[in-house]
Amino acid sequence: MSGGKETPRQRMIGLMYLVLMALLAMNVSKDILEAFVTINSGLQSTTENFEKKNDILYADFDKAKSINPQKVTEYWKKAQEVRKLSQELDSFIQSVRNTVLAKTEQLTEEQADTLHLKYAEKKDDYDTPTNILIGDSHDGSGGLSANLRKQIEDFKLGVLNVLREEDRDESKLGLDTKTMVNHNDVEYNWEMNNFYHTPLAATITIFSQIQNEVKNAEYYIITKLMEEFKDDDIPFDTVAAKVIATSNYVLLGENYNAEVFLAAYSRTQQPKMLIGDFDTVSQHLINITDTISVSNGIGNYSVSTDKEGVFQYNGTIEMTTPNGDIRTFPFQSEYIVAKPNLVVSPTKMLIFYKGPKNPVDISVPGVASENLRVSITGGNTIRKKSDGSYEVEIRNGSPRQIKINVSAVMPDGELMQMPGQGFKVKDMPQPYARIKNIQNEGTMSVNTIKVQSGIISEYDPDFVFDLPVRVISFDVEYQSRTGAWLVKPVRGYKFDDELKNVIFPSITKGRKIYFTNIKARNSIGQEYILPPVTIKII
Repeated sequence: MSGGKETPRQRMIGLMYLVLMALLAMNVSKDILEAFVTINSGLQSTTENFEKKNDILYADFDKAKSINPQKVTEYWKKAQEVRKLSQELDSFIQSVRNTVLAKTEQLTEEQADTLHLKYAEKKDDYDTPTNILIGDSHDGSGGLSANLRKQIEDFKLGVLNVLREEDRDESKLGLDTKTMVNHNDVEYNWEMNNFYHTPLAATITIFSQIQNEVKNAEYYIITKLMEEFKDDDIPFDTVAAKVIATSNYVLLGENYNAEVFLAAYSRTQQPKMLIGDFDTVSQHLINITDTISVSNGIGNYSVSTDKEGVFQYNGTIEMTTPNGDIRTFPFQSEYIVAKPNLVVSPTKMLIFYKGPKNPVDISVPGVASENLRVSITGGNTIRKKSDGSYEVEIRNGSPRQIKINVSAVMPDGELMQMPGQGFKVKDMPQPYARIKNIQNEGTMSVNTIKVQSGIISEYDPDFVFDLPVRVISFDVEYQSRTGAWLVKPVRGYKFDDELKNVIFPSITKGRKIYFTNIKARNSIGQEYILPPVTIKII
């Protein structure tokens, strides 16, 4: 990757990715495929970090545009175009990934979108991914990989075009699709090198790597755009007093700290900074209560706290002009003092699921719960419970990305908007069926299967909701002693007396019992068709 500076962890993930690709080419054990799950998770985590960094850059763009729209709007529009191109390419890569995963694992694309690679059953299948991505062509032109390459190249061309001509360096973007790779004196293009006879585990990891490089390229382009409009900065023709606090929320007993300075200041002349009551008529302080120490034009204001509340303060900055006149610049700020309070929020599991009532705690330190105004985007519903917590219900047509917005009514009656919290919306995961400890296929003696109560349905233990799910019906398919194939439908999840005492004992050793068409329902009424379970009698 290029553009944003890589951390040691990112470099390690990239190196492991290359090593595993080399080992895969050597046709090593299938155990190597499981390592791709780790690499894929690392790449996805790195991509999320790039998305956060890009969001910060876009926020900086929005702020700069609000301050100086005449100067920044042109670059802001280019940044929005880059964001759009990145989102479109990322969505296309995700759709190709879902298509490959769905057809290989025999799922719907919606199920594939939420399936983690570690739960894929056909990680070593390379026929299906190759047929989809390469087709029957000798150069990949007959599969989706050729379209993917074109989308990548169009993206690179589009984002480079927003830069000045002298800044258009394609090598900085990564996403190389042109280099031919030589294997045993045979040259392979990008499509064949990446996707020909590549197992599912490696294919999904390659998609994650490309998505990672797209976000990295986006970061590089946005950074260059920001440098462009900053390059032509001109000296300010006005000056204003500024106050920057380390935090305007202070725990009781701690100090409130703030930097007070002129936006344009001189290192050779230290301004005079005072705290007191400012008289708007005389434009001077009438009651001086404190003096701020100044170093290199920056004042550091520190005050002890001994009670809760919102506190405002006023002051002035005085500068002497070359002709000896004293100019006064007033400033005002405030800070909040509150008792220590612990607020713990997840950073990598900000997910709401469609179906259940998603619990969420919302609080603003120093503000009573009844003074919070809470809303949610996407046409979804958020309700406050009697204990002060909230629950969220996601509608079926909800967008994949939503946000909870919170405003706080401050002691002076002012409504303060808090930073919103984004969440991803996902469908409920697919539960699985098991008989004793066998999920998909296994062996069991007649005596053992006879004592089982029936088919158990469960969600993955890592799923955050404790939702009971029960099998409501299934079919038992088996071959009788005469060789005929018979099917017995069963309602509920239990093995009845006929199964235990007649059918199971009639199955000879070496033959299989197939439990198919397994239907399950969870406690909120959602129904599923579960993967079959096959038992070989031993």
